[in-house]
Amino acid sequence: KTFLLIKALEKAKGKDKKELEQWLSMKKFNTQKKVTAITALYDKLNIRTITENKINEYFEKGFASIAPLGDKSKVLVQFAKELAERQK
Repeated sequence: KTFLLIKALEKAKGKDKKELEQWLSMKKFNTQKKVTAITALYDKLNIRTITENKINEYFEKGFASIAPLGDKSKVLVQFAKELAERQK
């Protein structure tokens, strides 16, 4: 959740940034409206794609770090890939 918010704050400009900051500063709010509004901003700012790209980057780094294990790493890599696909 923190990564999503940091990226949204980095990418948001003008009206979108103001709206996001307003939601973040509110002490009293309707939870469903806040979730809907922030999710819409995340969608508009393409935060899902940015996050998925970062996740894939870390997976690739992890795979590269276990590659020296040779054949033993193949099973682990396959298992990790299956878990990653299952989460989507």
